[in-house]
Amino acid sequence: MDERFGQGGRTAVATDGERVYVPTYDGVCRALSVETGETVWRLTGERHKKTPALGEGLVVLGDGEDVVALDAECGTEQWRTALNGHVQTPAVVDDGRAYLITRSERQWCLDATSGEILWQIDIGETIREHPDSTDPLIPLGGGLLDSKPVTDGESLFVGVYEGIVELDAVDGRLVGYHPLDQRVTAPLVIGADGDRRVYGSVSNNGLIEYHLASNTAVQRRSTTVERLNTVPAYADGVFYVTTDVDGIFAVT
Repeated sequence: MDERFGQGGRTAVATDGERVYVPTYDGVCRALSVETGETVWRLTGERHKKTPALGEGLVVLGDGEDVVALDAECGTEQWRTALNGHVQTPAVVDDGRAYLITRSERQWCLDATSGEILWQIDIGETIREHPDSTDPLIPLGGGLLDSKPVTDGESLFVGVYEGIVELDAVDGRLVGYHPLDQRVTAPLVIGADGDRRVYGSVSNNGLIEYHLASNTAVQRRSTTVERLNTVPAYADGVFYVTTDVDGIFAVT
């Protein structure tokens, strides 16, 4: 399969094993057949450049200040919800809920099947209310909060300017705030029960690991030569990351 588009740019893709979903900078999201590479359906909207979220038979995308859910099989719009602020991050769909962040520094949780807003919080305000914060610790203004939220089913993790925020995935309650000395890009959760570890990219210190136990975090860094610019991918005990000079590192 080799499908080419006029304005692909630096886009991210997602797949459910039957179709590959490709957002492009020309404002189109396409679903391609994994067998033939042919376009099954396409959606025209604002500049789609974030990874589509898949779940509940839906493809969930940010579209300006809206979140739109499409039927994964045919591309028919199932629901559309207006948010207060431009969608800043890719959505995450888990256990019937969709999570994403807008430029208004607000974390949103929506019902994935209906688009109903279940809860929303101002992340900057939530952090500053935490006893471990030192105001003004988090300069979130100007769209700096661009970390994709991730969840292990119980907690929702958001990388911020100098730390990681842990929220209850169901009600948005602040579970913990882990202040650190680096901005964390798109954390990745690995583990379950009492052995939860969060990994993320930091700009000048490579990969960073947080072993969460009793709301504490232990940092372990694995350095690379160049600055990292992506969330790590993980499989079979190995992390894969790209750098600012287009290098690829595999880190055990």
